[in-house]
Amino acid sequence: MDNSNGEPFILVVDDHETNIDLMSRMLRRADFNIIAAFDGQEACDVLAEQTPILILSDIMMPRMDGYQLLEHVRSNAHLASIPFIFVSAKGNPVDMEHGMNLGANAYLSKPFRPQELIDAVKRHAAAFL
Repeated sequence: MDNSNGEPFILVVDDHETNIDLMSRMLRRADFNIIAAFDGQEACDVLAEQTPILILSDIMMPRMDGYQLLEHVRSNAHLASIPFIFVSAKGNPVDMEHGMNLGANAYLSKPFRPQELIDAVKRHAAAFL
């Protein structure tokens, strides 16, 4: 899922290919470009080369989880202002509060309705569109 055309894109991070495919299809139908990463470390590799307009990330992933990815993004001056939305099956209030306290802009619990995802992306990426 390359973005070699240089257009604005959303970075979708999830260790399950099915979830990436699902979110990517939803976002492409809403005219967004997508780059996928299968864990936080792969997302960091993408972020070292390109800057997305928004990051959608799962939490539970190998090598580097979503919390660690968010901490990496928020600690980097070049990346710190990128809107970051957790999309996770960890939907209890404690997990949501932890994610928001780390600096997430929003938190969507899986499963979600397609329109919920699109609305959250549009709301948080509006400054870049």
